[in-house]
Amino acid sequence: MSGTKADYVPLRKGAKRIGESYESLRRLARAGVFTRGRFSVATKRPPVYLRTDELDAWRRGGLDEVRRVQNANARHVGSAGV
Repeated sequence: MSGTKADYVPLRKGAKRIGESYESLRRLARAGVFTRGRFSVATKRPPVYLRTDELDAWRRGGLDEVRRVQNANARHVGSAGV
C-alpha cells in the first residue's frame, strides 16, 4: 500500500475534518469514493482510515476534485516504479 499512516486519518476524525456526519462519510467510503487504508491486524472490524489529501479535496470541490487528486496520486505512484 502506498502512503504511510501519517497520510491517513481515522474515519471519525475525517468526518470532523470536512464537516460531514460520521454516517455520511462512512457511506461515501463504503461506496468507494475515498481510498481506504487499513493499519490493523483485526479481521472482523478493522478501523478504516481515509487519505487526508482526498478529504481536503472533498471539502474544496466534491467528487470531481477527489477524482483529480486520485488520478494525480496514481500517476505519481506509477512514475516511481512501484
